[in-house]
Amino acid sequence: MLVSLLLAACTTPEEAAANAALAYLRLPLDAHADHLAAICVEDRATTSVEAMQADQAATGAEVVAKAKAELAKLTFTAKATQLDSSGTAATVTVEARAEPGGKTATRETSLRLEDGKWCVVTGWAQMQRDLATAQGVADLVGRALDETLDWKLDDASATLASARDELGKLAPDNPLRGSSEEQLAKAEGLVAARKTGWAGGRWRVTAEKDPMTDAVEVTAALASVDGLPNVIGEMKPASIIARCARGKLDVYVNTDTILDSDYRYDSVSGQHRFGSAAAERFSGSVSTDRKAVFLRDPGRWLAQFEAHEAESWAVELPIYNRRPAAVTFDLAAAGKALPQVRDACR
Repeated sequence: MLVSLLLAACTTPEEAAANAALAYLRLPLDAHADHLAAICVEDRATTSVEAMQADQAATGAEVVAKAKAELAKLTFTAKATQLDSSGTAATVTVEARAEPGGKTATRETSLRLEDGKWCVVTGWAQMQRDLATAQGVADLVGRALDETLDWKLDDASATLASARDELGKLAPDNPLRGSSEEQLAKAEGLVAARKTGWAGGRWRVTAEKDPMTDAVEVTAALASVDGLPNVIGEMKPASIIARCARGKLDVYVNTDTILDSDYRYDSVSGQHRFGSAAAERFSGSVSTDRKAVFLRDPGRWLAQFEAHEAESWAVELPIYNRRPAAVTFDLAAAGKALPQVRDACR
């Protein structure tokens, strides 16, 4: 006992760390309790003897037996030990030589000083943290996509900023970072694209120069909250389009379904309501593809949309070979988007 104490006292920190690394690597594969005792507390908390036994059983007896035989042929030698500046963490470079044949391979084993003893850092706890971080990034990206689809673009940008902060917790060389970065970049691109011309709410405003007149044509588009069924019953989104082109103002409801129109007069009749007000009848001209209805007196409609921007607008349209159906629009920010169209037609 005295001899052991004297030898321990004469052992340098580097030698102690190297001895701990070699002892760990030389452990039999089925010495689960010894493996657990040799690793650091943080990593030890991620598993148990029972879990290690179950993992080994799942691997299969034949594979385990072969691995044991290969391990028995290896001779481990510590080639170098590097301590950190505090002297509480070490990296041991170990050479493994296979006998017979003499083939060698090197590996680095990380250790940390806990309660005066060197323990092995397996990285299991860090791996769990990294997986949780990657999942956190994925969850935030998913939330941002939902917010984008709901046109809450400022919220989506804030959520993606949080996701990028979370991503920063992963080391640049972490394999999980690549896939998380790709997910995040795609979502950021989608939000940036949707924000192009965004005027607030669900409105987008675009301006293009007429190549024949050099006049600026301005279009405001509002995506619907829900949709209309097409001829086979699939729900398709609709939009309100307000456009000034070549000095002419048009306001129409654009759909992705065939409208049931009066072919004699190329017109569509339906009803609409603002918020909880009583429904009113209206009629308009149908487009040549029978998928849009142009609202008569477009200036008046612009004024109504602006006046009711704190409310919704529901419009019921006749669908070809189906019952009439209603689609709803959230008019928020109409007072910001529509004046741009009106001003272009002055």
